[in-house]
Amino acid sequence: MKATKINIDNNRFRSCCVNLLVNEKLLNIFVVILLKKTNINETDTLFATFDFIDEFFKALDRRNRPFPSTFDFKFFLEAIKMVLDNDLEYVI
Repeated sequence: MKATKINIDNNRFRSCCVNLLVNEKLLNIFVVILLKKTNINETDTLFATFDFIDEFFKALDRRNRPFPSTFDFKFFLEAIKMVLDNDLEYVI
């Protein structure tokens, strides 16, 4: 996932990632990789990335799983702040 181009619009890929979250410790890895590969200037991609991350969060909620203690909230909030600072708040 780190080394290849990710097509986050691919439903199979999305479904696979969500299903892998039975191991909730993968959440941080997935979120960090997705955010690092997202170009903040490509609004469609940015929107799709946050939509994908929302799917991850909903999957954890459906399974009554807590956020893993390893989740990097600081990194995630910095990404949100970057979006807000660039007047792209409609994406979030």
